[in-house]
Amino acid sequence: MFKDRFHEVVKQALEKDRWVITDDPLRFKFGNVNFQVDLGAERIVAAERAGEKIAVEIKSFLNPSAITDFYPALGQFLSYRLALSATEPERVLFGGSVRCIRNIFPIGVYPSCNKII
Repeated sequence: MFKDRFHEVVKQALEKDRWVITDDPLRFKFGNVNFQVDLGAERIVAAERAGEKIAVEIKSFLNPSAITDFYPALGQFLSYRLALSATEPERVLFGGSVRCIRNIFPIGVYPSCNKII
């Protein structure tokens, strides 16, 4: 499997934030389709609560035209979200990138770019 250029950077950021990487990549099947999301991770919030589970699809957006990278990434993300909601509804899917979405689409209001995911 080809790993995105910033795969290790995102993985290290998650580990620094006390996430335990459980799958690299996270593989699952939905219908007759096999999926591979870049990372699966979880962390225990507190002893009396169940663990949080996430999946992270990592994208670099290195093409000179970020929009060229954005649409395939969006399609992949939406496909993964649909399949995960059916197979692992407790797992939250994130798109991970070192590049801030605000730098790709400067018009509009976006969340802070201080976090990797």
